[in-house]
Amino acid sequence: PSATRRATSYAERLQVNFAVMHGELKAEEEQEVDGRTSPPLPSVFPQPTPFACSFPMPIPSIQQKIKPSLTLVGTVQDKVAIVLDDIIDDVEPWALLAGFLKERGARRVVAMAPHGILSGNARQFIEQASSLDRVVITNTVPLSEELRSHPKISVVDVSKMFAEAIRRTHNGESMSKLFTNVTED
Repeated sequence: PSATRRATSYAERLQVNFAVMHGELKAEEEQEVDGRTSPPLPSVFPQPTPFACSFPMPIPSIQQKIKPSLTLVGTVQDKVAIVLDDIIDDVEPWALLAGFLKERGARRVVAMAPHGILSGNARQFIEQASSLDRVVITNTVPLSEELRSHPKISVVDVSKMFAEAIRRTHNGESMSKLFTNVTED
């Protein structure tokens, strides 16, 4: 719900349509153990302790929780798809999402996040992911020169904005004015 509200807000400010992805996309070979399966039932159940109340229906047996597959609500056909999140760390899921969106007709896919950790073999994933056209992050996390100079990675400098926010806070000035009439500088 909050992600949908955020996407709606961005779309209104940019005066564009938006689509929302819901669910989980995994590499086919991946068998992740994430703790969402219930433990196996013991072969012999101990005698239950009597309850002070009775249940009108039997309690259902413990079952594995099913992860929903990825669903796209909206269209990306012939559009630039911008995928937003707060952090880009492991790049593989972003590359998989980009492929998912390209399969549904996106012309270009851009991943954006304020915090780009880009750990592990992020450079190789970004280079090899033909479906991921660009990664846009801010300079809130230091990056190696190798990553900063990569042609698919754009780093936006937010130091002036943070300095102005600190100055405004120190002087008791409005923070909302910091986000109106924003220029590319």
